[in-house]
Amino acid sequence: MAPSEVLRSDDLPGWVTRLADTGTVDTARLEEVIASAQKSGAQLEQILVDTGLITAQMPAVLIGMELGVPFVDPKKYDINLNNCTLVPEEIARKHTVFPLFYTSGTITLGMVDPTSLEVVDQVRLRSTHLVETCICTAADIEDLIKKSYIATRAAAPQGKPSREPASPVTAATSVRDSSKIIRLVDQLIEDAVHNGASDIHIEPDRDQMRVRLRVDGVMQELNVYPIADHPAIVSRIKILSKLDISITQKPQDGHFGTLVGTMNVDLRVSTIPTVYGENMVLRLLLTDKELIGLEQLGLPAAQMQRLEEVLHNPHGMILVTGPTGSGKTTTLYAALARINSIERNIITIEDPVEKRVELMRQTQVNTKIGLTFASGLRSILRQDPDVIMVGEIRDKETAEIAVQAALTGHLVLSTLHTNSAAGAIVRLTEMGIQPFLITSSLQVVIAQRLARKICSSCREPYDPDPQLVAALGIDPKAKDVVFYAGRGCSHCLQTGFKGRIGVYEMLEITPELSQQMLSGASRSTIEAAANQALSCTMLSDGADMVRQGLTTPEEIMRIVGIHLTLKTEADTEPAAE
Repeated sequence: MAPSEVLRSDDLPGWVTRLADTGTVDTARLEEVIASAQKSGAQLEQILVDTGLITAQMPAVLIGMELGVPFVDPKKYDINLNNCTLVPEEIARKHTVFPLFYTSGTITLGMVDPTSLEVVDQVRLRSTHLVETCICTAADIEDLIKKSYIATRAAAPQGKPSREPASPVTAATSVRDSSKIIRLVDQLIEDAVHNGASDIHIEPDRDQMRVRLRVDGVMQELNVYPIADHPAIVSRIKILSKLDISITQKPQDGHFGTLVGTMNVDLRVSTIPTVYGENMVLRLLLTDKELIGLEQLGLPAAQMQRLEEVLHNPHGMILVTGPTGSGKTTTLYAALARINSIERNIITIEDPVEKRVELMRQTQVNTKIGLTFASGLRSILRQDPDVIMVGEIRDKETAEIAVQAALTGHLVLSTLHTNSAAGAIVRLTEMGIQPFLITSSLQVVIAQRLARKICSSCREPYDPDPQLVAALGIDPKAKDVVFYAGRGCSHCLQTGFKGRIGVYEMLEITPELSQQMLSGASRSTIEAAANQALSCTMLSDGADMVRQGLTTPEEIMRIVGIHLTLKTEADTEPAAE
């Protein structure tokens, strides 16, 4: 067989082809070694290792990548050999498997062949525990079998299996007790949930690892740990998330669920390499948390009434706009909950599905298999829907399908990443949607932000800067307005704020705005006309919340994005002659 044809042989293991595809070895040299092994009948894997083309671990790593199963090197962990009592010795030896970790009723089973479902079933039935799999080299598993079963038979009495997975062993690690790492990670999650955090940030630096929480949209430091603890903490979370702990130089995404008290928490995990190690962010979703009702959003009364009317229309489009983290999805869920009934077929396409709702058919975007917002929306239209929710309109194709759906008898709800309601009109136009289609399909646009609410436990009157008050349209000398702020206490992590409330503006397609759009007016003219069509602005809505004592003038100015250079008394004094 000619060397150029070697890699096309059907007799080669799949990992060899993947090895060639990765470009980590010289292809010509690889073909020579394969051809030589085929002629001599020698074992290909051993020859590749002996010639130095691959390491002994590489085949297992490549097979794991192909199967989507994480590779684990047991030598990097403090494996409790008493775990062997979880799997009968005859099964371990016959199938070359070993129970590496045990946590929360789940065995992590190291295997040479993770596709052997029969073995997994045998272990699960004999141990009555859940079983997760990872791939290891045969040599590593055989070494564990040799050390553990002999030692366990000789021991009297036998020890109990480890109840927790071990942490990676490093020369500088300051936390050698694996159970301490597990408790630490569990505590981080509990603290995040109890503080109402949306995200946990695990950030390595030169000499320390910082943990920060995003609470009410603002980052707050939770704690600082020795940098030596970082690899163990990251590996613990990777194991929970079914991520490959051997990969540290490429971003990875995963998820896992856990129980905090009586609350089910879903955590979306993202890693990215940095100069000091892997940065990790965990997004927290409380799956048991009840949906917020439409009346709890805080919409002004007139806008609330108009939204109710539009939601009961049989067709048309409702858009919610705002930056990431502004509560757009919460608003969409609240709107859908109001009209969710046995008489309506509601179907969603989301990324991700953040809340499972009874009666609603929910689909999650999966770009790996070609399920995008556009393709998913096209399929949804063949499912006889009454109401469609599209998590986000990101491109022209999705926008065109959504608009056509709204024009052909469907109520469509979606989001756009724009900073204002007027910006949604401009964005759709820039995507290539014809103005007459926009004016015919779009019912309302809601733009929103989330303002932090003053902590009720430490709320007290205060005197804000008069210039801030005046910028909100409030008379600084008005005697009927009392301004409040939070002093800072243990309930609000000393921030003075606890919880958030929506700040809104609503846009409808008025005849004047429609005329400007259809006449081909410039972007600035259309945007100006759209701003004139607003039934309320975020600034005026925020001012009402300040009057009600729900938040502070400073907070409204922050979220609306207005920065004032405040003048001091010295600045306003006339210059000396």
